[in-house]
Amino acid sequence: MIVTRRQLPSIAAALLAAATSLATFATPAAAAAKVQRVVSPGGIEAWFVQDATVPLVAMEYAFAGGSSQDPAGKPGTGSFTATCWTKARQIWIRRPFTSALNAAPSK
Repeated sequence: MIVTRRQLPSIAAALLAAATSLATFATPAAAAAKVQRVVSPGGIEAWFVQDATVPLVAMEYAFAGGSSQDPAGKPGTGSFTATCWTKARQIWIRRPFTSALNAAPSK
């Protein structure tokens, strides 16, 4: 079976759902997970849940962003910034490879 890049998120989601459902059925009701609220010195809130029944590490985060954060009267600022960062990243990734090619002895 050949898996393409587009299929990876749906496969990962299916595996996570399967692992979660198996853990739900395998875990007794009395062993409910304890949720701890953790707040950083900067005021960032996180919920910490530890469950050793399934060897799995899962992280989920969210933040406000996108066009809803554009300044009034300046639509597209967020999209423009994201495009600039993406282009800059592509240049910095290619730079070591290009430098290595230029430094290689020619035949």
